[in-house]
Amino acid sequence: MPPGLYVGLSSGNVGIGTTGIAGTSNAVNLTTSGASGAITVLANGNVGIGTTNPQASLHVNGYIRTSEPIAFSYGITGATTILTANGDFNGNPSTTNTLSQTNLGVFKRFNTKIYDRTVPTFNTATGLFTAPVAGIYYFIANIHVYTGTPTTLNGGIVKNGVPQAWSAVSASSINRQCPVIVILSLSANDLVGWTCAVNQHVYGADNYSTFSGYLIC
Repeated sequence: MPPGLYVGLSSGNVGIGTTGIAGTSNAVNLTTSGASGAITVLANGNVGIGTTNPQASLHVNGYIRTSEPIAFSYGITGATTILTANGDFNGNPSTTNTLSQTNLGVFKRFNTKIYDRTVPTFNTATGLFTAPVAGIYYFIANIHVYTGTPTTLNGGIVKNGVPQAWSAVSASSINRQCPVIVILSLSANDLVGWTCAVNQHVYGADNYSTFSGYLIC
């Protein structure tokens, strides 16, 4: 048998750089110098990295990093105030938007990239994020309400034209933020954007208003 290769005939364990995994059977373990349990596959299918006792389908003992995470963040620059009408929407938004409505238009003025992948997931022309893969996603729209007339803002995050979460705020005599946060289950190519009632004011300078999201799992 080659040096460093271990096969436990009674336990069914296979080890490379190790003599097996105590207390287990039918497991595979790869260990390098100074890294105990570098990769472990148990009989139940659980895979461990940095641990010989993985408690989930994939159990990593340490940090995980991807070269290009699925995440985006865009803001608005170049305008002091934006009146949410006159072409800012794609479709026919209502002045009484609610969670029960469908086929709502989306706001299309997030024009400044804060972060996105090399191949962007957010389209500034349409105001829509396109899910590149199926998964659970986190979204937040943090919109700055301008103290023009009207001073209220009703806005929500929409998935394929259907509102998923809604928020409303009145700016009164001062500026305020109108955040909307939601976690969504998306299929590949689902579309997500932010919408609000027409004829309302959004502050459009210096990235005071942003729309962001990322893949959780």
